[in-house]
Amino acid sequence: MVILFLLITLDLAELQKALAELGNPWVAGETSVSRLTDEGRANLMGSMTPYLFELGASAFQESYSDTHSSKAPSEWNWRNYKGKNWMTPVKDQLGCGSCYLFAMVGGFEGRLKIAYNMPDTNINLSEEFVLSCCNRVYGCHGGNFPPTAQFVVDIGIPDEKCFPYIGKVLPCINACPDVEARVTKANRWGATNKVAQFKAKLMQGPMACWLTPKSDFLYYKGGVYTPIMGEKYVHAVTLCGWSDSLGAWVFKNSWSIWWGDSGYGWINYGEE
Repeated sequence: MVILFLLITLDLAELQKALAELGNPWVAGETSVSRLTDEGRANLMGSMTPYLFELGASAFQESYSDTHSSKAPSEWNWRNYKGKNWMTPVKDQLGCGSCYLFAMVGGFEGRLKIAYNMPDTNINLSEEFVLSCCNRVYGCHGGNFPPTAQFVVDIGIPDEKCFPYIGKVLPCINACPDVEARVTKANRWGATNKVAQFKAKLMQGPMACWLTPKSDFLYYKGGVYTPIMGEKYVHAVTLCGWSDSLGAWVFKNSWSIWWGDSGYGWINYGEE
């Protein structure tokens, strides 16, 4: 049996023309995901919950209480806070609809670095463990933040080497034999859909955020994204800062460093 998938691509020249008419707010071009089939595109988008979402680390409150203030600054970016990068490296979810996991784990990894004041340490946790062992979500077919977060609170996440990511659901028994000794647990989780709280929450650390971009998002290579053309999808990213001068949020994606600005992007206020 031969199965055919229709390759549905935007007309890049048409998209670039539309952007030019708007003053080129962002740059469109070929990326690591721009030539996927329609099914492949759908597989990349796996979040279901429209909230900004945080996983807490136990040492957090004492270490960064100075970031709590009634007035947020005009700029904030965990990629460059006090001269250090508190984010962990960009990853690739491959052809699995696990963006909800990468968004959440990316935020948790960053918050652990912040909590324990380890900006130069690469904390690399296993998305595969949650993907394969959490029965509260739908694996590569998407998932919600809250049940996934509760799993991290109750069970925890081991390091990447304990259960390397391959982008498929595997038997949970495939995790390393000493997995229980290698897990890191969140002490709590929280969520908000109130935009007024976003900056205050982000000053505590990066967190997962739900977006509804159009398919032109797959062609994003830099600038401040706003949807122009194509079908609307649901996607999760790790929000890590903002710029009032740009009127935008900055986020880490999970489509490798060959998408966006080395895996990062900006999105207009109001599009989150």
